[in-house]
Amino acid sequence: MLEEAASPRLPNRARTIIGVTAATFAMARALRSRGHEVVYFTDVELARQINANGFDAVVVPSSALHLKPRLIRNFPHTGLLSSMRSWLAGWPFRAGRRPLFWLFRPFRRLLRIGRRMQCYNEVVALEINKRTPQIALIDVVRPWSAVPFIRCGAKIISINPSYTAPVSLRHPHALSTRTPRFSTRTEALLNLIGLGPLLPSILKEYFKWYLKYAAVGFSLSSEAAKQGRRLVLHEYGLRLNGPELVIMPRSVDYASANGPQRCYAGTCVDTERMEVDFDWDRLRPGAPLAYCSFGMLTPERAHSVVRAIVEAFASRPHWDVLLAMNPPRLGTATPPWIHFQYPAPQLAALRRASLFITHGGGGGMREALFAGVPMIALPMKGCEFGHSARIAFHGLGRTVTAGHITGAQLGMLIGEVTSSRTIAEAAALASEPSRSRAELDDAIRFLELQF
Repeated sequence: MLEEAASPRLPNRARTIIGVTAATFAMARALRSRGHEVVYFTDVELARQINANGFDAVVVPSSALHLKPRLIRNFPHTGLLSSMRSWLAGWPFRAGRRPLFWLFRPFRRLLRIGRRMQCYNEVVALEINKRTPQIALIDVVRPWSAVPFIRCGAKIISINPSYTAPVSLRHPHALSTRTPRFSTRTEALLNLIGLGPLLPSILKEYFKWYLKYAAVGFSLSSEAAKQGRRLVLHEYGLRLNGPELVIMPRSVDYASANGPQRCYAGTCVDTERMEVDFDWDRLRPGAPLAYCSFGMLTPERAHSVVRAIVEAFASRPHWDVLLAMNPPRLGTATPPWIHFQYPAPQLAALRRASLFITHGGGGGMREALFAGVPMIALPMKGCEFGHSARIAFHGLGRTVTAGHITGAQLGMLIGEVTSSRTIAEAAALASEPSRSRAELDDAIRFLELQF
C-alpha cells in the first residue's frame, strides 16, 4: 500500500484547543515512523507549539474572520456572488429607496459573508497546493474547513476529539449526563426525549452557517458530493458522514455508539511531548497529590469551582493540591498546600496524582485514563457532560454539575472516590488498554487504507 502511494502527505487541521492538538502528536509520530509526511495547517499560536514538538506547521487563518480587510476588498466576486452583487446594485435597492433597501439588507450581509468565505477558501487553497496532500484530517465540528482541501483533491477524514456522534436513538447524546441502563425500546424513548433540549442548539447551528454560506455559493454539500459524502445531523449541528477517527478509547464509549466507519485511536498520549517546568520540591514527600485542571477556563470563569476546591481541601492538610490555573482572587487566604500554576505539566502531575478533578474535557480524560487516576468530573458545557457520564457509567469516578457544587459536597465526593477500592481498581483496569498501542496501530492502518 505504501509503495503505491509514494511519500503520502497527511495534513491535520488542528483546533485551537491545546489539549486536542497534543492528542494528535502520538498519531503524527507513528505516521512519520512509517514513512508518511505529516503537516499541520493551523494558526500562528498553535504553530509555535507544533514546531516545538518537532512537526511542520503551515500557518493559515483560523477562520474567515481573521482575514485582512484589504485582502477581502481586493478579492473579485465570482459565480453566484457576482450575479447577486449586480442584482443588489440595481436602482430599486439603493439607499434612496428605503423600503426595498431595508427589506434586502440581509442579502447584502450574505454577500459580505460569502465573499469573505470564498476569499478564505482561496487563501487556504494556495497553501494547500504547495503541499499537495492526499488525506486531510478535518475537525468534525468544523466541516466547512474541508472545502479547500476537497477542491485540492485531498480525501477527507473527520477527526473527532470527543465521543460526539451523529444524532441517534440508540444511545444518549454526548451532551447529556444520562447513561444507558434500560432495554432497547425504553432507551430509544428516553433518548428521543433527551433530544428535546438539544434540538434548539442544533437548529441554531444549522441556520447559523449552512443557510448563510450555502445561500451565497459556499455549498459544502456540493463539494462533499464529489467524494460521495453528504451532510448529516450531528450533536453540534451538521457534519460530514463517512470515515471518522475518534481520538478516545473504545472501552469508555457506549457500545451502541460504535459504527462501521468509526475508528477509535485510543488515548493517543504522547509521552515525548514537551511540558513546562514545575518545582516539585514544593510538594511534600509522601503526601497524596490532587491534580485539578479545567482546560483553558480562567479563574474568573471557574470561580465557584475553584472556591469549592479550596474549601474542600482546606480541611485536608495531609493532601497536596495542584491547580492548573493562575491564582484566583477568592478574598480569603489559600492554604500553603494548595498550589497554582498555568500552564501545568499535566502528564508529570498525573503520574504522581492520587485524584484528578476535571471539567470533563477530552484531553484530561484521556491522560487520566492513561495514568490510571480516579476522577471527579465537574462538567460545565458541551461534550463535558457526555464525558462525565461515561466516567460515572464505567465506575472510573464520580460526577456532579459544576454549577451546583459546594465545598462540602466536593469534600464528600473526595472522601468517597479516594476511599473506594472499586473505583481504584476500575481506573487501574482502564489504564491497561489505554497504555497499549493496539488502538493507535489500528488507527494508522485505518488511515493507510484510505490512500
